[in-house]
Amino acid sequence: MNGIVKIVVSYIFFMVSISVGAQNRTLIEGVDFGMPMSNALAAIQRIYGEPAKKSDASVVYTKKAFSGMDFDEVEFGFKENKLVDARFIMNSATRAESEKKMDSIAAKMKKYGISKDKEDQGPWFYVGGISPRGIGHLFTIFMYRKLGTHCAELRFGPFNPAHLE
Repeated sequence: MNGIVKIVVSYIFFMVSISVGAQNRTLIEGVDFGMPMSNALAAIQRIYGEPAKKSDASVVYTKKAFSGMDFDEVEFGFKENKLVDARFIMNSATRAESEKKMDSIAAKMKKYGISKDKEDQGPWFYVGGISPRGIGHLFTIFMYRKLGTHCAELRFGPFNPAHLE
């Protein structure tokens, strides 16, 4: 009986790990990290419509929602013809506003497991989730200044295309 229990427990653990791994690859419904660019673009366009900008390396949208949050800019990045990262950006006039937005994003992403960290002599940031390979984090939430605008960003990836097979 003990051997059967071990087999059943091992099977359940294996099925749960497969399920968790599959969930970590999915960004939004029908869009998985590692999927070919043509498939990813078609799925993204079904959700968000035509991009504001498009190149061989990325597509950019403005004023789009993700996970119940409104973002000023959304960018999907590609490498070796595969979806490898996604960036969701909120712009602010001040650093204080950007910090509040960063905390708001972190509160929404808390369900994926999240921790707050600080670089040596640098700003604090959040990391969370488990990457598609199960090593490292799925996303990072951080802030920066770009062309006079303060930005809070939720970034998935970038992931190595070879690791998304």
